[in-house]
Amino acid sequence: MSELPRALAARLTPRQIADLADALGAFPAGVRARGEDYALGDRVSEEAADDAGLRARVRGSRVYAVRWRLHADGADPLCTCPAAPICKHAFAAGLRVLAGARADGQPLSPAALELLPRVWRRDAPPSVPHAAREPGGGDARLRALREAGTAWLRLEAARQLLARSGFGWEEIARLRLEDVAYEDDADVRCWRLAKLASDVLGRAPAALAAWVARGDLSERAAERARRDVVERLSTWAGAKERETRHLRLVLGLAAGANGTLRVTLQARLTSPRLHDAPRSGPQLAQLHGELRRDAHLLSPPQARLLRLVTENEMAGAFADAAQPAALGNEHLNLLLDRAAGSPFVSWSDRLAPELATLAGVAPGSRVRLDGDDLRLVLDCRETEGGMRLGLALVDAEGRSRPADPRLMWPAEASQAASQPSIVLLDGAFHRVVEEPPPDIVRTLGELRGLPLRREDGPLLDRLAARSESVARALRVLTRTHAARPAIVLELQGHDWLCVRLFAHTAAGAWSPDRAAEPGMRLFEHTPAEGWTPVEPARAPG
Repeated sequence: MSELPRALAARLTPRQIADLADALGAFPAGVRARGEDYALGDRVSEEAADDAGLRARVRGSRVYAVRWRLHADGADPLCTCPAAPICKHAFAAGLRVLAGARADGQPLSPAALELLPRVWRRDAPPSVPHAAREPGGGDARLRALREAGTAWLRLEAARQLLARSGFGWEEIARLRLEDVAYEDDADVRCWRLAKLASDVLGRAPAALAAWVARGDLSERAAERARRDVVERLSTWAGAKERETRHLRLVLGLAAGANGTLRVTLQARLTSPRLHDAPRSGPQLAQLHGELRRDAHLLSPPQARLLRLVTENEMAGAFADAAQPAALGNEHLNLLLDRAAGSPFVSWSDRLAPELATLAGVAPGSRVRLDGDDLRLVLDCRETEGGMRLGLALVDAEGRSRPADPRLMWPAEASQAASQPSIVLLDGAFHRVVEEPPPDIVRTLGELRGLPLRREDGPLLDRLAARSESVARALRVLTRTHAARPAIVLELQGHDWLCVRLFAHTAAGAWSPDRAAEPGMRLFEHTPAEGWTPVEPARAPG
């Protein structure tokens, strides 16, 4: 054990010593017990004094700087540990100075003397009360239990006393000896151990048999417990009310390339020092760290939003607090997954009127992230410029409406795992659960629909087989011919025999060597283009 700081204590006045003792006596019992272990365990170093007070370094999980400010109104502890200022490090440093004053010969009040470990007191240990002078009262292990200065030594002394008294280790393990180890009063410590063994195991050690019925010690322990509760209640009642936070996400709309809309996102925080202030990624990460230390800093729904914007792909979107982040398909899917139904996700109250009207949303309103699933299908319509192939949205009831590419966010090609497209329709975000390939969706959106021409007939035939909309549009443009088939065998060069399939509208039989009837239509079927009209005069002869 290192030498007590007697020279340092000698620089203090009796009033400063008394103020320091009063401040140490106000520490909770548990903190005092752990601080005493630190003071006795050579964990305090670099002790010094100056005009501002005392300072030292205390080695715990790391080295902490401790300072005791001594002023006209008393003594105040300071420490760099998370539990400061009422912590074991401050108590250990102050206790060593108090012990140094005692070793230097300065008088201490009885209350101050009670704070010192017995090894640092000059008085002889108090005698065992007469009621305790039973057979075994002079046992060395009982003296060790009474005189142990640290919680660890008291715990070990209690175990050895029980083992020496015939208790097995399994019985000893059933006893909660923490209250005994952290009890500073030697008499109450003995009473606690005797009462605990008697209540749990049905008998007390012989050396402690006379302590079981000590009603005065029971009352003393109860009064100390009452004072400790009063002290803790006073500390709790006088503490500042928790500074809670309020987090919300604000979505905006901005005009993008080719007339499309961009959805933007900004995180805003309100606290005792901030009012709806935008937060950057590092600031949100710091708030997340504070939430881990105090789970009640945010309400559970807001805590979920904070995890959403700090623990996944969304975290990289908040590079600049003042600049709202543009969201892509992946970000919107995350919002629909984890923020649907949240009352803390709203539209900005500064949306441009024309963009809000286009999106069907009201500025400042709650964002609807729980729209119904939709199907995205091909849509063929007759326009002034001819037939045009586009996209339509179909709901669960089969109702269809043209899709506005400005309000669609297709799956991004760079994503490792493709996400469904997102659509903003009637003010709500919807997922698309069935759609054509992403590249076709993207291309049709960029072209605002694909104009169809007569030479696209084979394509239309295939599309009509997959899309009712295309088949319905083709019906009004389709003419049916009553035709008869004709198979022609044509011998070509190098003795190649070619089989050709025709259909004609002649009233009778037709062959290539006959003249065509007036008004007759002739069609030939090829694997590449299907049925195509041909001139009868150009048929093989």
